[in-house]
Amino acid sequence: MIENIFSAFKNELGYVNATNQYMELSVRMTEKDHGEILKNNLQGLAKSVQLNVSALAEDYMCRISKSYIVSVNSCFENFLKSFRHLAGSPTNITEIEITSEDDWLEWTLNVAFSSIENDIKNDIIICQYYRLVRNCIVHNGAASAALKNKYALIKTTDNSKLNAPNSLDSLTFDDQVLFSRAAYNVAKYIFNKSQYDINTIVEAYKGNLIDLIKHFQEPSSHSRAAKKMKYFIGLLYPELTNVNWEQEVHKLLG
Repeated sequence: MIENIFSAFKNELGYVNATNQYMELSVRMTEKDHGEILKNNLQGLAKSVQLNVSALAEDYMCRISKSYIVSVNSCFENFLKSFRHLAGSPTNITEIEITSEDDWLEWTLNVAFSSIENDIKNDIIICQYYRLVRNCIVHNGAASAALKNKYALIKTTDNSKLNAPNSLDSLTFDDQVLFSRAAYNVAKYIFNKSQYDINTIVEAYKGNLIDLIKHFQEPSSHSRAAKKMKYFIGLLYPELTNVNWEQEVHKLLG
C-alpha cells in the first residue's frame, strides 16, 4: 500500500502522544489516590495488580518523562528516514551521504534548504535539544556542553503555558508536549516546503500512473488524464507547483 509519509507520521505521533498521556494520567492518579501507600507499602500495592515492585527510584517521575522523549524522538526520526526514501525528495536524490557524525534532522535540513524561515527556527532548536537529551538517556550519559548550549538557545515565549524545556535530570510531561509540537511543526515544514523532482516521482510511480491514464490516449483527453495524475501524486506529496501535468501525461503516453 502506498501511503503519504506525513499522514503516517501524524498518525504515529498521535499514537505516541496518546500512550504517553495515558501513562502520565496513570502516574498522577496513582500519586493522588495512593500516595501514602506508595511510600509505606509499595510492594503490597503492586501485588494487588499482580506485579512485583519492591522499590521506586527517587527520580522515577523524571525517568518516566525520559521515556516520553525517547518515543517522540523515534517517531520523528522515522519520518526523516521515510522522507529520504520518498521518491523525488531532496534527500532521496542527493549524492550527499549522511555520516555517522551527522544527525538526521541536521542532514535533512542542510540538503533540502539553502535557508530556513525564521518562524520554524525555534522549533528546530527544540528538536535538536531533545535529540541530544535522548542520546544522553539512551547512552546513560551526562549533560554535554552541546546540550547545555542548545538549551540556552530555546525561546520560551512561544510556549509560555508550558513548564518546559527542562534540563536532563528535571524532565516533566511538559517536555514531551513541547517536543511533540516542535517535531510536528518541523516535519510539516520539511514535507511542505521542500522542492521535489517530478521526473523521479513519475518514474517511481510509472506503472501506477500508466494504469490510471491509459484509457486517455487521445490528445483531447489529456486534460482529464492530467487531473487524474495530479490527484494521484497529490495523495502522496504536497501540492507540486510549476508542474505541467498535461506535458507529463504526454511523456507517459507518447
